[in-house]
Amino acid sequence: MDRSTTPSLRAALHNIHRDTAWWRKVLTGGAVYMTVLGWPLAEGFHLQSMENIRRGFPSPLPRWDTLSDKMVVGFFGWVIDVFFFLLPLLVGGVVAVCSVLGTGLLITNGVGQVVALALVSLIVVYELLMWASSASLRSKLLFVDNGEASSALALNMVRLGLRPQALTRYGGLRLRILPFYGVALAVLWGGGQLGSINGWLGALGLWLGFSVLFYARLVAIQLYVAAAKGEEQAAFEW
Repeated sequence: MDRSTTPSLRAALHNIHRDTAWWRKVLTGGAVYMTVLGWPLAEGFHLQSMENIRRGFPSPLPRWDTLSDKMVVGFFGWVIDVFFFLLPLLVGGVVAVCSVLGTGLLITNGVGQVVALALVSLIVVYELLMWASSASLRSKLLFVDNGEASSALALNMVRLGLRPQALTRYGGLRLRILPFYGVALAVLWGGGQLGSINGWLGALGLWLGFSVLFYARLVAIQLYVAAAKGEEQAAFEW
């Protein structure tokens, strides 16, 4: 890969921190995650950030305004996540359980355990493939570019994302962002533990954990959009 088109983690962090209000927006995002409709609203913020980067404005981060627009856009982003990560699992799980019950395999405990282990293994493999293909992020970028949810909900995104060229370009980005998600999960776990000691401390820990998760997704967006731009530039030069 051309070094000039390789996304830089340092540049991604610089774009975020160049906004002097970045920490307030991130803390607000963490609080939004904890509300009833928090996920679509936070997703709308992230998609708006993605759109701004595509237009050439990686900084400052979007404002926490026009919440109704963020909610609508974020709902489609949530639908994309469900389409790739959750819906196939639900359908496949229902079919598998019905098949097992229909053939009476669960009568034997040993066979039932083998079937359960196979189902769990398939779920893990499937989720890893979805994660490695970046299908959800690629679909969201397509949705941001053309505004059509139908074109973004295409299973060929998985196939395209698993090509060697795509894995080479985007696989490293996924690994670079993992520590940020790891910190978020650690803080969330700590918040849950504090909750058993003091409710307010637990809520504070969860708020900080969700804020770190919100920040990690901003970093991922910065890196991914830069990688997509590099991919388009490389195709044009070729």
